[in-house]
Amino acid sequence: MASKGFYLFGLDISLKNTGVAIFNLESKQFVYIGSFNTESLRATKEYKNLDINSLKLGKLAEWFRSLVEEYPPYFASIEQMIKVDRRDKSGKNIGVNIDELKGIAKATGVIQEILCKVPTKFYYPSEAKATIIRGNASKETVQNEILRHFPDLKFNNFDESDATALALTQLINVGIIEWNGTPPKKKTTTKRKKKE
Repeated sequence: MASKGFYLFGLDISLKNTGVAIFNLESKQFVYIGSFNTESLRATKEYKNLDINSLKLGKLAEWFRSLVEEYPPYFASIEQMIKVDRRDKSGKNIGVNIDELKGIAKATGVIQEILCKVPTKFYYPSEAKATIIRGNASKETVQNEILRHFPDLKFNNFDESDATALALTQLINVGIIEWNGTPPKKKTTTKRKKKE
């Protein structure tokens, strides 16, 4: 049974773990924060001829459809998929994880198909971070800043707080929520000596 109200979805999508934050635009509060992890899904006898990624995508779609049914979305704020170079322990660039990128793209496609009639805005991770606190902030710093404003929220992982940051980015940008982020710390500088 669908809940009453207009809902904004914040989505941090991946094939491994998709974070979702749902904000009620009428009551101006978060009504759902959660995630769907597919890492424990394995091919069983029932699915022996099914590709494991197909199984994960199917289960993700099933879970997400149930959320959309309960909280009909009015708008969705989604993290823009980006290419991220990986580095080893020494900092050497070891390239992009193509399989991970493909998984994110497929999961995003599944979610977008479900949301095909819902207005959507994509935000780069740095845009959401900059709105919450600063563009180069760590996931932990962003999560802590959100909890400073919403101390009653509970996050089980960074995907959930990232989804919340994406929802808040849209809400702040359109003026539904006023945000007073923590001002950045000023760097201490020393005066240069004049050359003689």
